This record gives sequence, structure tokens and C-alpha cells, in this order.
Amino acid sequence: MLQRISHSTTPPGDEHTFDERIKAERLAQLQHSNARAAEDAAIRAGAYVKSDDVRQQFGGIAARMLAAFESSFLPMANAIVAAKAQTLSDVLRAMRVAWLETRAQAAKAQGEEALAMPSLVEGGTDAVS
Repeated sequence: MLQRISHSTTPPGDEHTFDERIKAERLAQLQHSNARAAEDAAIRAGAYVKSDDVRQQFGGIAARMLAAFESSFLPMANAIVAAKAQTLSDVLRAMRVAWLETRAQAAKAQGEEALAMPSLVEGGTDAVS
């Protein structure tokens, strides 16, 4: 009579838990693969940006805002003089009117600049690190 020799490292009766561990590992592998694919898709979609680039952009925005505000000083002063403002409310009213006009001009200029920018970021996805 021949006897079957098993080379399995799994003790008899543990085949069920061994299969479950294999399934769990396969599931973890698939989840990791799916997460990696989602991350790659986010990179391609432009979800990630370099913090130095963002810092530079915000610095440019702040500089443009200050320039717009500072450029409104002369129109505000002219509006105050032209209105022959006698009271604080007259001065504030003249300043607001002048500021609204300056702000509208700055918004129009920024809108035109934004429209002139390319819609796609140049460089590949490997540029993000």
C-alpha cells in the first residue's frame, strides 16, 4: 500500500484559514493597485502642485492686489477734491466711488490676463514630485 506524503506547511484542518489569508493578501494587493491608479489619475488631472509654485503664485497675487490698491490713491484724492468733500461721509463716498472704478479696471485687466494664459500646464506628470 502506498502512503501519500504531504509537503504542505499548513497543518491539517488549516486549509480554510490559509485560503482566507491568500484571499486577504490578494484583496490588499488589488486595493493597493487601485489606490496607485487613482493617485496616477489625480496627477494627470493636475490635483497635485508644487508648494513652491503655489507660494510664488500667491506672492504674485498679493503684489498685484497691492499695486491695484496703490494705483487707486491718485483717483481717490482727485475724487475727494472734485467732490469738495466737507464731511467725513462725503470723503468716504468719494473714496468708495473712486475705489470701485479702480477695482473694476483692475478686475478687467486681470480677467484679460487670465484668458491669455494657456489652459494646460506644460511639462509631464513626472515633473510633480
